[in-house]
Amino acid sequence: MAAIQPVTKDGLQNTLNSLAASGKLKDFYDLYQGTTTEEFRQMIETALIKEIEVYGRNGWIDDIAGLLGRDGLSDAVKIAIEPALIGGIEVCGWNGWIDSVAKLLGRTDLSDAVKSAARLVLDKKK
Repeated sequence: MAAIQPVTKDGLQNTLNSLAASGKLKDFYDLYQGTTTEEFRQMIETALIKEIEVYGRNGWIDDIAGLLGRDGLSDAVKIAIEPALIGGIEVCGWNGWIDSVAKLLGRTDLSDAVKSAARLVLDKKK
């Protein structure tokens, strides 16, 4: 039987980052919210940001928008949301997923940049 190796900070961060591509944004948010140690919270935050970026690249804008207004998000996470939403809106437009884009415009917590991106995609589909 192989000896159990201690977990290093880099090893744990790499594992979290790998899991960030798994499509479990809500789970990462819950883990982020439930973390009490600052060092581990920063590691989870890094993975959460990567997960938000993955969601944007896949056009999963409903889940990204679901993070808006959540309590306890750091400035870094909040900053990651807008470009992921804009990129996700573009992916939705390319794939014809207009319903998700139209649904976003009903929200009151979007930035002007996100609203503009959504309107542009919707205007192109008319």
